[in-house]
This record gives sequence, C-alpha cells and structure tokens, in this order.
Amino acid sequence: MQGRGTVLVTGTGMKTELGKIASALQGVETEPTPLQKRMSQLGNALVTGALILVAIVIIGGTLFNPALFEELVKVSLSMAVAVVPEGLPAVITVTLALGTQRMVKRNALIRKLPAVETLGSVTTICSDKTGTLTQTKWSFRRSHR
Repeated sequence: MQGRGTVLVTGTGMKTELGKIASALQGVETEPTPLQKRMSQLGNALVTGALILVAIVIIGGTLFNPALFEELVKVSLSMAVAVVPEGLPAVITVTLALGTQRMVKRNALIRKLPAVETLGSVTTICSDKTGTLTQTKWSFRRSHR
C-alpha cells in the first residue's frame, strides 16, 4: 500500500499525551507500608515508655536521696537506651528476605522488598483475568438512566 498524508504537530516532549503521563508518574508520592507504620508506632511507644521510666527513676530517687541526682540521671539514661531493641532491624530484614524466597518459589515476581511486607498484610487480592494487579484504587461509575 502507498499513500500520502500530512501531520500537524501540536506538541513535543512533555507537552504530548505521553509527556503528561510521565509528569503524572513523577508526582506520585509513596506512602509508608503497613510494616513501616507499625514500626513507627512501636518506636513511639518505646520512646514514651523510656521517658516515663526516666522520669520515675529520677523523681523517685531524688525524693529518697537528693544527693544521688547525677547517679540517677546516668542510671535512668542507661535504662532508656536498653529499652531500644538493637537487633530489631536485622530481624525484620531477615524475615522479609525469607518471605521473598517463599514468594519466588511460588513464581511471584518481586522487584522491591517493601512489596513483600505490603502483600503480607493483604487479605483479598482482586485481579483481572490475566492475573495483573493494577493500582490500589477502586472506582465506581453510576449509570444515569
């Protein structure tokens, strides 16, 4: 087949439809995963507990013997440091790696480690007939009759 045609260029680069899609993708912000949210809650609880412990030790000890104030500060701060679990990040990383290995054995494709923790807290997965997962947004359209 042969033929002729004329083209009217209305935009280039980011002014095209593909450019608009690219700029929309750049503006997407990532939100924390469920595990990151829980770890943040745990951190807040540990800090609050440590501060309460420090206050109790310093105030209680000062009431009994005011001369030991400096020693009480040292002891309470060492107790506050001991509250924070040192090996927790390593344990979480190993656990996620083991989860990744299990998913690989079941032929799941995983690009990023946070995807494992997100999928670990999922109770229902909706996909199309090809098994493709899309955005995590539902849209409902009402038909006007």
